[in-house]
Amino acid sequence: MIKTKVTYLNKEIIVEEDEPSTIPELIGLIGEDAVVTNTNANLRYRNKYPRVYKHVSLELERMGFPRPPDQDEMVHIRSVWTQGGGKNQGEIRALFTSIAPEEPLYVKGERIGGGRIAQGALDAAHRYFAEGVEVVTEKVTVIEQMLPNYRVGRDVENKVTPETLARGIQTLQRHLMSQAKQTVESL
Repeated sequence: MIKTKVTYLNKEIIVEEDEPSTIPELIGLIGEDAVVTNTNANLRYRNKYPRVYKHVSLELERMGFPRPPDQDEMVHIRSVWTQGGGKNQGEIRALFTSIAPEEPLYVKGERIGGGRIAQGALDAAHRYFAEGVEVVTEKVTVIEQMLPNYRVGRDVENKVTPETLARGIQTLQRHLMSQAKQTVESL
């Protein structure tokens, strides 16, 4: 087991807690079946779902349902799903039925850019995306203002993704740690 800091109430409260640091510790805590089930759910949520939603959204655009620039793929699909009293639901269901089985659960090395993304930064980015476009835009602005020579990455459609926002968060964290270290060393 390792000690880790866990935040509650939007980081108002930080508690140091024990958590497993190895597969055997996880299996001892929740059992092998739960480790497999939770790992699959995590891979589906973080890796497969975003790819499936992106492909379905692109297909809907090809079918004549444009996605507004400030709308993410899931919101786009949901809006088409509810249009016209649900008349598009059969087509959307067919898209998911054909696209989802073709997408693997995990694609090794699918991250944009080099290096690993810290899980905490990725979780924060996903949280911001869940809160809406305005929150993502605000976070990108803060990162780019605090790091004048840095621009948060964009995909081929010039959109910030959870991965590129996470890299921006991570870069800002490293910068702030470096500044703090330099300040302490100069004392």
